[in-house]
Amino acid sequence: MKRLKVIIFCLLPVLLNTASKSYGFDIFPEVVGNGVSDSIILTFETFDTTALPLAADPDSLKILRFGPDGSLVDSLGEDASSLENIRVGSYTVHFRGSDGSGTKGRYLIRVYAYVGDEIRGAASAGYYVKSGNWDDLDSAKLYAKAILDTLQDGFASQTNQANLDVPVSSCGAGSGAYPCSLYVFSSADSSALQGISLRFMNSSQTATEAVGLSNSEGLVVASLDEAIYRVWAYKAGIEFEGLPDSVNMLAPSTVDTIWGSGFDPGQPVSPELCRIYGWVFDLSGYAIAGVTVMARLNESPVSHDGSVISPYYRTASTDSTGYWYLDLIPSDNLEPVCEYEIVIYHDSGRIARKSVAVPDQASWELDW
Repeated sequence: MKRLKVIIFCLLPVLLNTASKSYGFDIFPEVVGNGVSDSIILTFETFDTTALPLAADPDSLKILRFGPDGSLVDSLGEDASSLENIRVGSYTVHFRGSDGSGTKGRYLIRVYAYVGDEIRGAASAGYYVKSGNWDDLDSAKLYAKAILDTLQDGFASQTNQANLDVPVSSCGAGSGAYPCSLYVFSSADSSALQGISLRFMNSSQTATEAVGLSNSEGLVVASLDEAIYRVWAYKAGIEFEGLPDSVNMLAPSTVDTIWGSGFDPGQPVSPELCRIYGWVFDLSGYAIAGVTVMARLNESPVSHDGSVISPYYRTASTDSTGYWYLDLIPSDNLEPVCEYEIVIYHDSGRIARKSVAVPDQASWELDW
């Protein structure tokens, strides 16, 4: 099976409707305290994804919390006293851990962003209350992400929803009955790998059942029903063998492990060059093949070793894993010293651009 090269950035949707805003979310639930005043602190960030993702505040917010039986426990707006807009596009909201009656089980939090009276973004996160005495409140520090955008033709997650103002993806910690604890360790020294994005899919890989982000212990906990799941792991600079991993979820709980190692991009074709590299994925986390990545110099004329080299540009195409690389002259070795403009093109046009100084080293991972 081919090695999966992990994500460096989420490809922005193409054919965007620039006349309207749409919002993406990052949600991070965590537990604070250890007593009757325990609370869930939900931190979420909102991004205007009309062009490049930029931190931005929507016109209004609605935050809903549902109890284990599905009943509505809280309904908050942007003016709620427990909600704080700590900076542009960044919010925290406090909830008491349970519903006030100490009800145990899984709680769901749902956040909606509005532009005018239209919902233009949505995301969810969940946590468990395992003890009515509050001595075992566990959010599992799971990561939830959802993106809503318009005019996303051509993406698998949008095949039946093209051109509609509806959510195209909404991922959470799962809604099954049993906890699945998945650890991610380094194959080099067995240390925990933090910040690994995990996607739990059904056995046929036609639906995502849960997503998670590994914590400092390398742990992700997902709520799953008894079944066999396929798990994909992603993080820029980390390589995972044998993906998708197969996890057999059995009651009352399951523990499994995924191993990762550092990615080696190889050596540039000439020792005086630097190999810059990265990956292109869509909003659902799937690799996109055949995307063109171009590097060109921002200035002209430019010389190297006494010879004029401008106009200077290089191109590469992503492979089936979304991976690409370019071997470029380090910026400090150019006369005058200048940056490269890195541009990514899809069938519908340019979708990302960044100016970078290429370092004088053998390889360098481009971070968007």
